Amino acid sequence: MKRISGKTIVFAAVVLILSAICASCAQTGEKTVKIAVMGDADNFYPEYEAGIIKAIDDLNNEYSDTGFSFTYQIYDDSGRYEQGAEIIDALAEDKSVTAVVGSMDKDINSTAAYMFNERQKLFVIPYILYDSVYKNNKYETVFSLAASGKDMGACLMEAAKRETPAKRWAVCAAEDEFSISEMHGFMQKNDSRINVVDCNDIVTLISDFDNELKRWRLLGVEGIVFFPGEEYSYDVLFDMIKRIRERYPDVVCMGDSKFDNSKIIKSDPELAKSMEGFIIVNDFYEQRDNDDPKYMSFMTEYKEKHGRMFDLWYLQAYNMIRMIGDKAVEHDTNNGTRLAGILHDEGYEGISQKFVFAENGSQLFITTHYFVMNDDGTAKEKSQR
Repeated sequence: MKRISGKTIVFAAVVLILSAICASCAQTGEKTVKIAVMGDADNFYPEYEAGIIKAIDDLNNEYSDTGFSFTYQIYDDSGRYEQGAEIIDALAEDKSVTAVVGSMDKDINSTAAYMFNERQKLFVIPYILYDSVYKNNKYETVFSLAASGKDMGACLMEAAKRETPAKRWAVCAAEDEFSISEMHGFMQKNDSRINVVDCNDIVTLISDFDNELKRWRLLGVEGIVFFPGEEYSYDVLFDMIKRIRERYPDVVCMGDSKFDNSKIIKSDPELAKSMEGFIIVNDFYEQRDNDDPKYMSFMTEYKEKHGRMFDLWYLQAYNMIRMIGDKAVEHDTNNGTRLAGILHDEGYEGISQKFVFAENGSQLFITTHYFVMNDDGTAKEKSQR
């Protein structure tokens, strides 16, 4: 009979204790869902980060007895591609990160989509993205939560028919990829009620303003849709709208979210008057339902705390983080690759937003949102599917 030494007995006891501890850890299912948020920290939209913080707090409170914990960290890319690329490289190697939230810079996000898909890391893009990124690729771990350029252009075409009497339209766009996608979306929905009689670029309009307006008058233009790209500031674009309305007061104007700055509009009564009737398409999907108790509770809580209605940046950020956290707990995993497969299969239904993903990660369930401006800087909200 083989003897067992005292040391062996002690070693065996230690192994049993360690095994018990590990088993206990496994039973509690202690998991951290770490979310990295890219973006320009100095220019973060306040409501966007507030929505992230609220979602993290709610997740930690609601799932406190599950063994899951939720954290986020902002990675400052300063809106610079080179800095963003360095962050992408670091996060691609960081196995502790469950999911990465994209920047507001479309070029950074295009590179990030490729890199994170290569590493099979969950990458969620909250803001608009070049249509070609998901049109030309079938990324398995990349998801877009915003409207495509083509969808936004198509939404404005529908708004032109629903909200305005104008039939003869001019399209004024920048030459960047996203603006061209918006323009194609607007023009592909062309029908007998809307006749596009002119296309020109925003540079020509601003540099040769008088002649362009004269030409539009000769063409009988009744409405103008703007896709101005990123080159021009709010001040330049709003000054352009003032000048157009001074000389062409009856013309209908529409544009993308580059014109969405209520703070500037409300602070300038002359500008607010010029913007009356202006239609702005939103980057995000929304299905507001005042009969939904979940939505009403969410809205009431926010209004009681802040004294006003939340905006869509807050809602977008909240649902984005909740989507990652809720699916992690529901399927008992903090593995980003597995969560990506789950999102493809199941999508996510949040508060007033439902995300259903195509094979390439773009949105299938489309409710596009737009605003019709009043003369005081406020707006009427509209949706169309």
